[in-house]
This record gives sequence, C-alpha cells and structure tokens, in this order.
Amino acid sequence: DLTIYPNPTSGSVLISKAGTTKLGLYNAIGQLLFTQSIEEQDVIDLSLYLSGIYFVVEMETGIGHKIIIDR
Repeated sequence: DLTIYPNPTSGSVLISKAGTTKLGLYNAIGQLLFTQSIEEQDVIDLSLYLSGIYFVVEMETGIGHKIIIDR
C-alpha cells in the first residue's frame, strides 16, 4: 500500500511503499508531469506546481492516489 504524507501539502511529500515502484505525477487533466522510481520511501518536491489536485499513479498497477497542493 502506498502512503503519501502530508496531504494536502504546500511543498514536499513523503511517499512510502514496500519495495521498489515507479510513480507518475499527473495533473487534473491527465497530463504526465514527471516519473520517479522510489525504493521503500522517498521525498518528492512539489513546490514547483500550482495549487490544485494532482494524482500519483503507480505505473505498474495503474492505481492512482489524489494529492492536493494548497499554498
């Protein structure tokens, strides 16, 4: 199971998942903004993105998780 904290965020989030996985960040209209591989846990800096709703998608499974960026 993927854990994202804090959510909502104003900058960075800590993403945790057992094992290694590749994640994609999508905006609300489905555009892929970036991909990143994580192993166990990693911090992802979202400070470059505008306030709004985004989705972190596990690329292997297609499961999406909503992230809210709130400044």
